[in-house]
Parts: sequence; C-alpha cells; structure tokens
Amino acid sequence: MVCAVGGALLMLAILPLACGDDDTEINDDDEKVVLADEMIDRYLAAWNDLDAQALLDLYAGYTRVVVPEVGDFDYNEFRDYIEELFADIETIDVSETGREVFLQSSAKATAKFRSHVLLTTESGDFAANRVWITWQLTWSDSGGWKIGQELGEDKISFKNRLLSLLQSWMDGWEALDPAAIVTAYETAATISEPDGTQLTLTEYQQSLADRFEGASSLAAEYLEFDLTELTWESAALSFRLRYNQFNQDETTDYVQTDYAWELSLNDNDWAVSKQIASQETDDDTTDDDTSDDDTTDDDTTDDDTSDDDTTDDDTTDDDTSDDDTSDDDTSDDDTTDDDTTDK
Repeated sequence: MVCAVGGALLMLAILPLACGDDDTEINDDDEKVVLADEMIDRYLAAWNDLDAQALLDLYAGYTRVVVPEVGDFDYNEFRDYIEELFADIETIDVSETGREVFLQSSAKATAKFRSHVLLTTESGDFAANRVWITWQLTWSDSGGWKIGQELGEDKISFKNRLLSLLQSWMDGWEALDPAAIVTAYETAATISEPDGTQLTLTEYQQSLADRFEGASSLAAEYLEFDLTELTWESAALSFRLRYNQFNQDETTDYVQTDYAWELSLNDNDWAVSKQIASQETDDDTTDDDTSDDDTTDDDTTDDDTSDDDTTDDDTTDDDTSDDDTSDDDTSDDDTTDDDTTDK
C-alpha cells in the first residue's frame, strides 16, 4: 500500500515535469516566432546603416534572392549586388508595413512584409520603391534563423510613376488635347504662365484650347529633366518643353518653355499641385548679322588693283644701270592692305 501510495506520489511528481516539457516546447516555438520577427528588424537596421555584412549574415549560403526588375541571385551574386549598391548610396530610409510571421514547423517559418525604400545616390539620383517581400526561413544548426529564399514582388517605383505622369502630359500636347493635359493636375492646382498670369485649372485648360486653335499637328519633346526632391508625400522637378506646332495655314510655331512642378502623392499616384512656366527671350531674332558689314568689305577696293607693278621701271630698263635695285615693288601697297581692319 505504501508502494501504491509511493507509486501514486511518483506519478504525481512526474506529471508536472511532463507538462513542463510540453510548456517548454511551446515556449521554444513562441520564441522562434519572436526571433523570426526580429529578423525583419535586423534586416531594416542593416539597410538603414548601409551595413552590407550585417545584411548578408541574415542569409543562408544556399539562398536565392529575387529582386524585382533587377535579377535573380544566388548568395555570391547577391553579395556583389548589395556591396555595389551600398557603395553608391548617399542617404537612405527603409521601413516596413504589413508584417506577418508564420511558423510552419519548429525548423521552418515564413515572413512577409512590405518594404519602403527611399534613397539618394552619390550621383544625385533618387529612388522611392515599395516592394512586397516574402521570406522562407530555415532554422540553422547554429541555433538561429537564416533566409533560405527571398521573393520580391508587386514593386511600385514612384520615380517611374513621375516619369509616366510626365509622358502622359506630353502625349496630351502631341494629341492637341487640353482635357488630357490637365488630368496631370490637382483640381486646386496653382498655375503660373510665363507672363506671370495666375490661372485656375479650368482657365489653364481654356488657354491650351486657344493655343491649339488652328493647329493641325504638334511634335513635342522634353529635356533637361531634373528631379530635385522625392519623399513619400511630395516631389519637385523641372524640365524644358520644346515643340513645333504645325498650323492649318501652313505656318509653324516653334515654342520652348521651362517648367517647374511641385507634386503631391495620393493613393500611390502623383498629381501636380503647382506649376511655374517661364520663357527666355532669344536675342538671335534681331541678330545684327542681317546687316553684316562684310557686304561692303573693303577688299572690293583693295589697293592691289593699282599696284605699282603696272608701271615697273623694267619697261625702260637700261640693263647697264638696271633700276631693279630700287624696284618700286619694295614699297608695294599690299603692306597696308585694308584687310587688317576688315569689319
């Protein structure tokens, strides 16, 4: 009976230990979820610190990384890509949203988040990208997570969206379509014309219609594009619009205008909030070349036409006392040819 009691007591002692083992196993999995979540924090820190080695340490040696619009890399290729990229970055701000971590087993996990990367390069370029990133994580023998696979997808390049907006605006000019042009603007946009006139969007659309009146076609291009600001809320840029407007009366208007835009970002789309246009006056339109003094160049009366050679004393030369020693050629008027003061 004592044995039974003892056995019962032994079973009671073993039961909490067994439960404790189960709790420890659950806690281990919970801890692994936390560690997987912390991998995202370490990833963001490495990017913001431009610490290539800290970033590469997160990946397994057999990793495969897909970077949208860039390439599909193995570990060594990805290392080369990151080292080259980080070397050219001047400023960077990386954050994330939508973070989710799933534990598939004690040795496998999935993490997913949307990265937000805003950077400038040493060469003065800008980038603002949002990318969904999915990781397949593997628990390593050393007791930590490693990224076995990274898939980037659904990339949004906000610089490319700026360029697309500008191209759509250009297409509206070439189509002689004021309604298409003004779709690039916010409803309350402020618009300044080259003469300083301030227009509402409706007034600007009407001014474009007046400008295109009598036109049969238009060929346009933009150049000197310069992006001077890019954030998650706003952007600023400048460019030059140059176009030839071919009119129905067979005349052609050549126009060149400089534009400065301020833009705001709403629901991942850009819109122009402020436009300032300016034009330089080209002095060549009254170039003095039209009355160039060359038309009366003094060469037309060059003294060569009366060169003293025509009365050279050789015509009466007495050979025995040849006047050639004092030939008038030595004082040929060519030495004072008016070409030296040619206008």
